[in-house]
Amino acid sequence: MKNPNSFILILMSVLVCLVSTRCSLAPLAQVDSLTLAQTQEALQGTAIAQTMQAFESNGDPHAHQTAIAQSIDQTVQAWMPTATDTPVSKPPTDTPTVTPVTPSATSLPSWTPIPSLTPIASLTPIPTATVILRVCAQAGCKAPDFTLTSVKDDPISLKAYQGKTVVLNFWTTWCPHCRAQIPDLVAVYNKYKSKGLVVLSVEIDNNSTKKKILNFANENGMDFPVMLDKQGTVSKLYQASSIPKTVFIDARGVIKTVAVGRIPRDSLEMQVSRLLAGY
Repeated sequence: MKNPNSFILILMSVLVCLVSTRCSLAPLAQVDSLTLAQTQEALQGTAIAQTMQAFESNGDPHAHQTAIAQSIDQTVQAWMPTATDTPVSKPPTDTPTVTPVTPSATSLPSWTPIPSLTPIASLTPIPTATVILRVCAQAGCKAPDFTLTSVKDDPISLKAYQGKTVVLNFWTTWCPHCRAQIPDLVAVYNKYKSKGLVVLSVEIDNNSTKKKILNFANENGMDFPVMLDKQGTVSKLYQASSIPKTVFIDARGVIKTVAVGRIPRDSLEMQVSRLLAGY
């Protein structure tokens, strides 16, 4: 037989027919392509067939319906597969089983502080080569140091004015060009002394007296140191054989310019302003 389930359906239909009324098995035989002959053949030898024959011979198909039902039930149980014949597997479920996770009380690791940055060491400047200048009375040389006494009896030395712009002027009272240069020196000094200009005046006449030079300085408004070089030591050091001679010394003590003869006021002022500006 093709399908046991179809046969079970037929048996259940037979049960309904027998309990209710006598019915024909021909319509039921059409289920699952079974013929009436095949159905009767299948029922032969079963409890259902025996029961049906017994009651048909008695002429009472409705008697003992309980016995018929029990016979059918026994037949159905015989045809139904046991639990061991066809294991029934559960269909897979779409929802996965979620196992709750109980977190353990794990302490967080302690944070390691970031070490402070090490400051970069300050760069040590490369020392510049020390240039040793020759000491002489020419431009580009280190100005020779000296010490003389002023007409006010004050000792005056060149090194005392290190870091300032110095105009060193050699002259005498009997030199007409020297006398003509004095007013220009006084004017430039008064204009730039607040900016650091220093004027040192050296009178080189060994026949001049301190009183005479002091009077001359006061008369011409020479409000800067005026010194006497009676021995001629400093004039020789600066090679002041021709006068007036003016030496321009920068703040480093280096001779920048040497001029012999009278310098016009505008040229004198321009040279001083350049020295004060660092040129």
